[in-house]
Amino acid sequence: MGSPLTRRRPMGARGRQSQAKRAESNPPRLVPSSAADLRSARPAAVASIESSARPRWYREASVVVAVLALLTSIAASCFSWQQNIQQQKFAARVELSQLIERMNTLQHDGSENINNDKGELIGVANAGEVIPEILALARQAADIADQLEGGGTASEHYSIASAFKFCGEYEQATRFAQRGLTKTSELTVQTGLLHIKAHSEFRLGDYAAGRSTMLLAIRARDTQPPAARAYGLVHSYTYWAEQERRSGNCDGWKDVMAKARTQLEQLPAGSATRQQGSKWIKAVGGTCPV
Repeated sequence: MGSPLTRRRPMGARGRQSQAKRAESNPPRLVPSSAADLRSARPAAVASIESSARPRWYREASVVVAVLALLTSIAASCFSWQQNIQQQKFAARVELSQLIERMNTLQHDGSENINNDKGELIGVANAGEVIPEILALARQAADIADQLEGGGTASEHYSIASAFKFCGEYEQATRFAQRGLTKTSELTVQTGLLHIKAHSEFRLGDYAAGRSTMLLAIRARDTQPPAARAYGLVHSYTYWAEQERRSGNCDGWKDVMAKARTQLEQLPAGSATRQQGSKWIKAVGGTCPV
């Protein structure tokens, strides 16, 4: 008969706790199950070590210098581009100013006063020989204004519109006068633009639009002091009357001239403003039709 079986004594609770503590303090080692596992684990470990040992790009002096040089070059290019744009804008505005100055001079020199037998001024005629040059200058100025940021100032629009009106280019005159009106609330420039616009609309045969525009010029003077308003109204009414007379509307001409004379009476007798107002009335107060 064989040797008797040795029985183990059941492990008590204290023994199990002791065994658990030993297992926690001595975790089992992971041992590759084969030589193949050992060979595959080695390159991964080496790669991990090399990756941790490789320096970051931002710690490399040559890389940092190259990046800074690139950023500096980009900033310099942007600054140069902005400077170039500013220089182009400045050059365009200088050229526009020169064109306007030349147009104004030609319009002044090309205007001929028309006097009656007493030597009194009754009208102004445009000399035809200067029109081609003024028109060429006006078109150049218009092209520059269209390219400028914001399209130019109200005063520049007034000069361009005036040049087109002088040359009989009424559609262009209307366009620039209308655009100039959106850029100013200054009364002198505003009424000047409205006069040009109304003149052009009458010449284009749109009499209703021309009269509406002249009413705007009249109402624009409501905020002026009484004497200044009366003087300005004499100017606007006589300008309006001339448009009615040239369009053949003699009844309208008479009505508007009556309003001009009423405003003239509001000006002090013997004053310079009254004398000038009287000249305006004489200039358009002849016969109708022209």
